[in-house]
Amino acid sequence: APCRCSRITPQKRENCGFPGITSDQCFASGCCFDSNFAGVPWCFHPLPKQESEECVMEVSARRNCGYPGISPEECASRKCCFSDNIVDVPWCFFPISVQGTVR
Repeated sequence: APCRCSRITPQKRENCGFPGITSDQCFASGCCFDSNFAGVPWCFHPLPKQESEECVMEVSARRNCGYPGISPEECASRKCCFSDNIVDVPWCFFPISVQGTVR
């Protein structure tokens, strides 16, 4: 999924290939490919899967799962949803299926 690749900052990429790997070889192994940055892996592991339909909700329904400035990676490690395209709402929030449960 493209969002599992684009949310990783170049400095946090974990290598998923070998020197000279092509984008086709990289994608075939289930990894992300982006050659726009020098000095970092171009073929890298995506963020962990999130059930995207569990992350789609009205912004007013978001229940905070993080803290101001949380990274997409830290949010994903908490098994929460991340979206930073709207200001003044939680960017890291619980998926719908876990709302109302105490963690």
